[in-house]
Amino acid sequence: MRPMLADDNPFELHFSLWGPAGSPYSDGIYHGVLALAENYPFEPPSVIFMTPSGRFKTDKPICLSSSTHHAELWQPSWSIRMFMISLRAFFLEVQQSCVKNNPVKNPPSSSDRLVEP
Repeated sequence: MRPMLADDNPFELHFSLWGPAGSPYSDGIYHGVLALAENYPFEPPSVIFMTPSGRFKTDKPICLSSSTHHAELWQPSWSIRMFMISLRAFFLEVQQSCVKNNPVKNPPSSSDRLVEP
């Protein structure tokens, strides 16, 4: 994981996330954007992926227990590192992801063709 602050926005963090080892995503590197709330860490970040993976829709907010979709579950003690680790683990979830009004299943056949090593 390689997070990097955007030059023009201190609340926008770009990252590259390597797919989990031993998964259909392991050869991929996925670019995404983590948007921090102005009063972070007291409010959760939101996250979108820019790289097609077959797991998440691109340019759509990802629903995690640690994201803006479930702000009531957010804990200010959670770090960006913890958030990124949980995001990477979410690639392996078998259930449908809660991508804002656009759930995507975890189809290895789709991810194989979309992964960009």
